[in-house]
Amino acid sequence: MAEASTASWARRALVIVGHGSSSQPEGGRSVEALVETVRARGIFADVRAAFLRMGPKLPDVLDELAGRATYIVPHLAADGVVGEALSGAVAARKSIVICRATGTHPDVARIAARRLAELCARFALSADRLGVLVAGHGTSRNPDSSARARALVDALLAAGAARESAAAFIEEPPSIAEWDRLLAAADIAVVPLLMAEGRHGGSDVARLLGVEPDGTEAPFAGPFAMRGRRLWLMRPLGVDPGFADIVLARVTEADD
Repeated sequence: MAEASTASWARRALVIVGHGSSSQPEGGRSVEALVETVRARGIFADVRAAFLRMGPKLPDVLDELAGRATYIVPHLAADGVVGEALSGAVAARKSIVICRATGTHPDVARIAARRLAELCARFALSADRLGVLVAGHGTSRNPDSSARARALVDALLAAGAARESAAAFIEEPPSIAEWDRLLAAADIAVVPLLMAEGRHGGSDVARLLGVEPDGTEAPFAGPFAMRGRRLWLMRPLGVDPGFADIVLARVTEADD
């Protein structure tokens, strides 16, 4: 981070925005954890959490910060969602900079590769025999959502993090439920390209896989004996503390 940039940040606010869910408030924990981590570094005048589907909602937080220059960093998996969801909230407001989504940063692949290496070390697995299913949301309204999952597949293969990898989705084909058709490996790790453990990250992926996570915050659930294979389910990528550095990288890019 450039020294000039961080000096200016001390006069500005940062709002990290998550999707959130009014029915599952636990989906906001990843954003709240990011806020605490970045706030502890003491480089912004104020650091807040805001959400699109639960409180505190983004317009309300921006009202409280009125008059202060503010960066908005969406803790979302795709940029396409950012334009749709945030444009109305910031309309006619001054001194606001919307940064790119955290989930589209190249370092997401490094976080995923590191977590796969941790899985392999813990369970004595070999990356050159491992299959990886990147589980994304997917939606016909936003092709960027599935494109990001497929880009992560390519990045993991290029990094040698797995023998084979494929993308599957909650709301578009191929479905996560088809994981055994998409991958041939005997050992399979499921990496949710999701930013929180709400309905999608906390239950939909497991439901489509046909597994029952133990409900703890352990980094990996499994192994599950499924369809003649062994399968592990990771926590959503967005809960990884490494995203704090991605938040700051997005703000730095916005200053360039």
